[in-house]
Amino acid sequence: MLNITGIGNSKVMFQKIFSDLGVSNQLVDYNDFINNHYTGIVFYDGLMFDLGMNLAKQCKNSIIVFIEPKSVFVSGSLIASPKNNDNYICGECSLRSMKNQLFKLSLFDTIFHRTDYKVVGEEFTMEFRHLASILKDKLFSNEIFALEYNLHTSLYKEIEVSGLTKCKSCDNNYYSQDKLQDELSYLFKEGIDNDI
Repeated sequence: MLNITGIGNSKVMFQKIFSDLGVSNQLVDYNDFINNHYTGIVFYDGLMFDLGMNLAKQCKNSIIVFIEPKSVFVSGSLIASPKNNDNYICGECSLRSMKNQLFKLSLFDTIFHRTDYKVVGEEFTMEFRHLASILKDKLFSNEIFALEYNLHTSLYKEIEVSGLTKCKSCDNNYYSQDKLQDELSYLFKEGIDNDI
């Protein structure tokens, strides 16, 4: 059962679309979703990045969708546990990676703090159906993904999410320099000509 929540009216539109696509789902009150740490998909009608980041910290395994007039930004994972997948990246790191890649200009900093939402209409119903079919294929695939979907062209691009985050929840990489120094030690031995 897919839990769907959010702020704005897009959650209701996508709940119906997912039902039409045969995905068993239910609408959950936003506060209940947060308080009970549900797993599911969260729709924000607008780029409410700070709210999304707070939710990602509380509800580790959720997909977050921001709907803007031109584009839809999707980030997250429904993987139940990092132990199930070596490539697990938590929602918080996924969102941060998306922010760093797509919203580099400082002018976005003010937008991220907004809590008002834009009314999403039905003018993009066909595009929302296309996006929902893409999400349906990814929802339970144990795949970490972030994507930007252009509502005016129906094209989307996937955003690479790096696991090199030093996050306690999802980064199992070893960051000591000892291994690196061992591997490069031959460069510092006497008699070896090198450019270092």
